Amino acid sequence: REVLDQFDVPGKAWGFVHRTQWETEEHQFQLGADARRLEGATHERFRDLGEGFTRERYAGGEQILAGLVAMDRWQGETWLLESNARLDLYRNENGQRRSHALADGQVLQDQAFPGRESVEPALRLGASRPFQSFTWHNALFTGTRLPTLNETYRPFRVGNDITIANEKLDPERIYGAETGMHWKLDDEHRLRASIFYNR
Repeated sequence: REVLDQFDVPGKAWGFVHRTQWETEEHQFQLGADARRLEGATHERFRDLGEGFTRERYAGGEQILAGLVAMDRWQGETWLLESNARLDLYRNENGQRRSHALADGQVLQDQAFPGRESVEPALRLGASRPFQSFTWHNALFTGTRLPTLNETYRPFRVGNDITIANEKLDPERIYGAETGMHWKLDDEHRLRASIFYNR
């Protein structure tokens, strides 16, 4: 038995990326900016009780992402130090979820969600040092994953599993550390081992 008929799923995205890089004797710098605008929606028929679909739903919205990034790579006599900083602004807007009965057109759900925005920083610090037979590498980092339009606005069902969209989802954040060794055995063989902790 069919459980879903997505008969129209329009989506649109545009954006840009710009990077500028320059070097000095010991440093390699990079500055950049990027932005994306996403629009997505689904028109779908659902709730088949045995004689065809009984309901129709529209769900969708828009998402704006903009970021600034700066990087410095410093090569000293023994250590290579890298720092990467990023600042992201994201905004969800024009989110909607509507559904109606196919038999008589009765409106079952009609929701419009207010816009939400957040500023999310991310940072990565790395340090590595070569020795005679191996390189020791280390990193501390933070990061962010933004909720998708589907996670925010579109409920869906697969078999008996129903996933409800949540327009109040916050970005996921990660904090981590890593250390490890990198051996170059010969020109064709390398071995790398790392220990990491992510929260």
